[in-house]
Amino acid sequence: MGYLHVEHANYVNRKFYGYTAKEFKKLLGDLALQMPSGHTVMTAHDWDTSKNDFTDKWKYTIEDAAEAGQRYVISPWLDESLRHDMDGLKRFMEQFNKCGELCKKSGMKFGYHNHNFEFSTKVGDSDLYDFILKNTDPELVARYDELVPVLLGQVNEDEEPVQLCHYHLDPAALRAFLDARV
Repeated sequence: MGYLHVEHANYVNRKFYGYTAKEFKKLLGDLALQMPSGHTVMTAHDWDTSKNDFTDKWKYTIEDAAEAGQRYVISPWLDESLRHDMDGLKRFMEQFNKCGELCKKSGMKFGYHNHNFEFSTKVGDSDLYDFILKNTDPELVARYDELVPVLLGQVNEDEEPVQLCHYHLDPAALRAFLDARV
């Protein structure tokens, strides 16, 4: 087939595209494929404040990711209601760090996949992307940099894409180049 790795973007009701983690890992293995990472949205609702712990649903997400052979659990979205709520964002970044701790126990790393809105949304004196970087522990939260918004200049009007690459991009971060038809 030519591919060695795939990345899922569909995990619903403890299933990857309708298959359990064990079934999906076997299916991939039969095709000589591995799935080192996958996208599953973590929301503030995945944290149970009464228990001061993750919900069972989110714990199963991490458990199934490990069973499927993932090395990274990537959350690809930040709810719009949190983007301008400083206190809510701080709590959510702490949830990111706690998810990093949870993933680490299973030999994985948690990460966040950015989009263009993180560069154009202001939080206090900085953009949302800076806020995320400043409020997460890089030992626990991996960066999954989506480069298309930077390369196409879909960022703050007053910043040059090349300057953002030098400022924001970490050589250790994961990268994504999505189809960017203009």
